[in-house]
Amino acid sequence: MAQMIDLNKIKKALSDKRVRFRSHSAEMIIERNILKQEVYDTLQFGEVIEEYITDKPFPSYLFFFHNGMKPIHVVCSYNNIDDYVVIITVYIPDDDHFESDFRSRRKK
Repeated sequence: MAQMIDLNKIKKALSDKRVRFRSHSAEMIIERNILKQEVYDTLQFGEVIEEYITDKPFPSYLFFFHNGMKPIHVVCSYNNIDDYVVIITVYIPDDDHFESDFRSRRKK
């Protein structure tokens, strides 16, 4: 059975610098001109807008945060065995896929 997210564990891992970027996410922050600090801020201050609890090896979550300059989405998971956050991907949501609040997906 999949476990639900524990935001406190994610925030603690962030504050302890127990964060790993998958190669894809590292490429995306460079390509999309997103700072690592913006990724951390999204996880620290943002909200979970989607949960993918059946993802393997650990559930993953889509976080949203608007830092006043741009909206940011971060997909991450929490490795509860080794106690660290995995950044899966990072992007700036667009109007083609999301409503104007950047929280809700557009209906197809």
